[in-house]
Amino acid sequence: MSKSRHTEPQIIVALKQVEAGRTTDEVARESDEALRNKMMELAQEKPRYGYRRLHVLLQREGQAVNHKRCYRIYREAGCACGGRSGNTVCG
Repeated sequence: MSKSRHTEPQIIVALKQVEAGRTTDEVARESDEALRNKMMELAQEKPRYGYRRLHVLLQREGQAVNHKRCYRIYREAGCACGGRSGNTVCG
């Protein structure tokens, strides 16, 4: 049997960090769901608005949201079209 390069305390710390990362992702996904619902509500009211303007509306309502996160959720919901050619309405 070969010897490990890491000590037992190092392995325990690494495993705790991995476990902590999972719970953080789960919490983020739950908050994404609330944000997704709010974005879809705004997109239904303002179908011509893109993710940038929806991001501004969310900020005006007092929600601290990252523009990259806003774009990811908007794209996952199927609202984003490939460019300026075509109208894609969320629904």
